[in-house]
Amino acid sequence: MLQSPPTTSTPRSSGRILSIILALAMAFAALVPTLGGLGSGKALAQGTVEDKTATVAPATALIYASVNLDTKSDQFTLAGELIKRAGLEKEVDSATSSVSGDEQATIDAVTGGYAAFVLTKLPDQLSDSLDNLTTEVTSAASDPSALAEGDVPSGFAVVLQPSDPETTEKSLLDELTGDSSAKATTETYEGVEITSVAATSADDTGTAVARVGDFIVIATLPEDIHPIIDTQTGKIDSLSTVESFNTLKGELNPAWLAFGFINGPRLLDGIETAAGDNATEIPAQTKAQLQAETGFVFWADQPGFRLDTLSLAAGGAATPVATPAVTGDLAEKVPADSLVFTNGMNINQYGVLDAIGLIFAQALVGTGDSSTPVATPASIQDQQAAIYAQAASVLGFNLKTDFIDQLDGEYGFALSASDLTSDHPKIDALFVTDTVNAQKVTDTASKISFILAAAAGSDMISSREVNGSTITTIDAGDASMPLKIEYGVVDGQLLIGVNDGIDNYVNGPTQSLASSELYKDTLAQLPGNPTGITFVNMEAITPLIAEAESAYSGSGSSKDASADCAKFSSQEEAQAAYDEDSFTNFDLDQDFDGKACEDFFAAATPDASAEASPVAAPLSGLLSVGSVTYEKDGNQATSTIILIAGN
Repeated sequence: MLQSPPTTSTPRSSGRILSIILALAMAFAALVPTLGGLGSGKALAQGTVEDKTATVAPATALIYASVNLDTKSDQFTLAGELIKRAGLEKEVDSATSSVSGDEQATIDAVTGGYAAFVLTKLPDQLSDSLDNLTTEVTSAASDPSALAEGDVPSGFAVVLQPSDPETTEKSLLDELTGDSSAKATTETYEGVEITSVAATSADDTGTAVARVGDFIVIATLPEDIHPIIDTQTGKIDSLSTVESFNTLKGELNPAWLAFGFINGPRLLDGIETAAGDNATEIPAQTKAQLQAETGFVFWADQPGFRLDTLSLAAGGAATPVATPAVTGDLAEKVPADSLVFTNGMNINQYGVLDAIGLIFAQALVGTGDSSTPVATPASIQDQQAAIYAQAASVLGFNLKTDFIDQLDGEYGFALSASDLTSDHPKIDALFVTDTVNAQKVTDTASKISFILAAAAGSDMISSREVNGSTITTIDAGDASMPLKIEYGVVDGQLLIGVNDGIDNYVNGPTQSLASSELYKDTLAQLPGNPTGITFVNMEAITPLIAEAESAYSGSGSSKDASADCAKFSSQEEAQAAYDEDSFTNFDLDQDFDGKACEDFFAAATPDASAEASPVAAPLSGLLSVGSVTYEKDGNQATSTIILIAGN
């Protein structure tokens, strides 16, 4: 693979002005006046306000995403209930506690409407690295937290549909022009006045604000607001008139916290143009994914938060051949305590293995330096085939044709872990996939074993028989941390396992994941006949995270819990003694923060308010994350749920 040029950073706009508005999208539930639940039979209406942001988004927009800020909508209220049930109420309150009175006035003016992010064109200053090109574009669209920090790339506009446009405009302009270090300027475009502050450093491209009808538009540069104005005045068509946009909006859940639309073909055209000579290296899988127009909705439901997507083939393109549904048999062969489980079809078509294999082959034959000439699209595949062929002369097998291309059919992965902070932690894992030619993969595995034995020595490499097939074992652990990595072809499937992963699969676990009530409950919330499944057991993972954090904090910090603290009746009394003579009473401040015995008395004195109004531990209510891909009327769709306790 050709190396990409050095990465250059994309200038960003910055400032509290955007963070106030856009953080609303991240913490919408914290603004709900009450966190009362909804009856399970109550209809989830979109709300009291109609979202009109798409009427000022250009029909040619590459990416559009609207966030519901209507605090009176059922979605908003239910989201607050879900956050409380998940155990995140305290964290959300803490994140929004620093909002000042002036900022709250701006927030109050904005809530009651919507905030939409519109990408009208790719930023002019993109990274020269192809590896970072699509990341920069998609992360800006899919990671609203970056936007909430004020990082709005050139080419984006934020369209606010506030409940009080006048107050919102005044608040934003006051903040924009209130900084004496920045000089605000105004200009008029199509009768609309745009106020902007120019960049003050190389990493800052400034901020522009304009009132466009009943909308307030924020962007990096004044010209980024022009397409919104042109749409509002009727100079160009709006996204709301685009057939595919309306089809997707009609097919997806009508009540939502966020709705988005991605015009894949236009986005791909922009990426190819921005990539220039490197455009030939855009992975085929990326190109295939961008041949569709995709809609997505993030919404609150009684069982938890949901994210659904639907992709429509664009421009009359033929619908891809449907991928067969997974059998579900793999869930019968992995343990019930699996923390992570994935099950899908044809892993050799995802492009990930090709990328990894090519990197390894390049390293083996010493290719891929910056002097490699740029190839034409037709010669890229020939060049990669040549690299694999060169590597084959060293390895004795072709990594692409003898291995990667053979991994076709159903595949799965499972991971389980326990006692992570003990002296003997246990981790088991398994990857399994069907093969096209089992003998060819078996021969390749044997050659890999020979190479590893020659490199690592026979002490680490051994073999054993499983169902009449040879499994290679690499013992890379010790008494405190057993770590065995095994691989081989058994009954026509390639198995790669860690510790007991292969044995659990071949012999069958005592209790399978398929029998787990949590797994069944999660899958029951998702469409049937999936072509792919992902399951994450948050109920089991969260305690492991807390256990690890506790062990880490205990090993790296001290607490003010000295036995000498028992001499005092209160923390205040201990503090007075410490303040009077810190030299003699130095042991009262074991964490050296100037406060005496706070941990000792905190442990001895329960928090009365906490007893009266118990707050769930962080993430304690998260049960699982489940996601499936499936076919919907011949189109590709996905459905994901974050399952939360208390439904």
